[in-house]
Amino acid sequence: AESYRGLAFTFAAGFDTLPKHCLVISLVVGAVAVAFNLVHDLVLPPRLKNYCPSGVAFGVGIILLPGQILIEVVGLAIHALWQRYDPESCAKRDQQLGAAFLAGDGLAGVLQAVLDVAGVTPPRSCSWTGWYH
Repeated sequence: AESYRGLAFTFAAGFDTLPKHCLVISLVVGAVAVAFNLVHDLVLPPRLKNYCPSGVAFGVGIILLPGQILIEVVGLAIHALWQRYDPESCAKRDQQLGAAFLAGDGLAGVLQAVLDVAGVTPPRSCSWTGWYH
């Protein structure tokens, strides 16, 4: 929501409010992303495409907050271990694990919003600089 709020302010105030070279940098990065996707789709042989990261994944990683990305990393680690030790079970149920992580994150967000509206402060909070009361 923060990134969309920033976009709304930028569109309302105009591109003149952006930092000096922001528009040029955005255009260059956009062109690199298009070139990257073209190379991925048209040039790379099929056996190497699995080792080439997706341009969409980079974009999603920029938009999402660190907490959401952390959940995805934990889910990926669990999936990798699960696939290594029980590949048959993993193939049957790995999408359920991903859906559970997404649903749990969504429910936690709804719970947090309800508690914020109710004025309840959590007894303990986590920040990226450490624990505080």
